[in-house]
Amino acid sequence: MREITLDDLPELRRIYEQKGITEYLEPLYGEEEEIAYTKAYIEKRYRFFEYGMWVVFDKETGSMIGRAGLENRDVAVRIGDEGQKVYESQVELGYMIAPSYQRQGYATEVCHAILQYAKEELERLYGIKVLIVQADVSDGADNEAVVQNVVDQAVKEFG
Repeated sequence: MREITLDDLPELRRIYEQKGITEYLEPLYGEEEEIAYTKAYIEKRYRFFEYGMWVVFDKETGSMIGRAGLENRDVAVRIGDEGQKVYESQVELGYMIAPSYQRQGYATEVCHAILQYAKEELERLYGIKVLIVQADVSDGADNEAVVQNVVDQAVKEFG
């Protein structure tokens, strides 16, 4: 895994165009808009937070196989006294593996590495000691197995 570069965008686009990838993820922007978005992401996200979404490569072939990492999300956590939604900023672990590389352990390996990074770096940088695990396993037993494995690792890392 490593930070994305502009040179990665054509291969990332080929992965996102594969069947089923955007069923649970937002698609990439149009070409020029994605370049502008990625430039800003590189300049701001990695430098400010020291984390973000990274591109994932097969160790043996060097081929890009997906994207994974940590993102900030504002999540409605309760309703306030006056009926308004109250939001809380949370860090979310997300991943996407190309269909031809799924069901081979890549998602589990990548998520474990991210959890280890989160445990070490988020606590050091921001004092974050709690990880909230939330998942949609509606896309089948294979994803459910990955999620359970990740939950088990999160419990081990964060207690």
